[in-house]
Amino acid sequence: MEHTKEAAILEMRKSLEQLGSTTEENYGDAMLTRFLVARSVNPMKAAKMLVSWKKWREEFVPLGFILDSEGPGELKAKKIYLQGPTPIQE
Repeated sequence: MEHTKEAAILEMRKSLEQLGSTTEENYGDAMLTRFLVARSVNPMKAAKMLVSWKKWREEFVPLGFILDSEGPGELKAKKIYLQGPTPIQE
């Protein structure tokens, strides 16, 4: 199983290069494995999904994180919801 996983990761890295994705981010094996599992260990489909995710992330989170000042307005407008336990209201 481990050999197959390593081969799939290696093939996915090659697929990413073919799709024109830069390898400068140097995605770790754990990150690539998440996409492989999501696409039934199909390296090309997983690579396409990662490239799509990367484009989406660059568009919606251009700084790499969401500013603290963006949160309260979005919460009041009910455009976003926080994950996690509901706070205790007194």
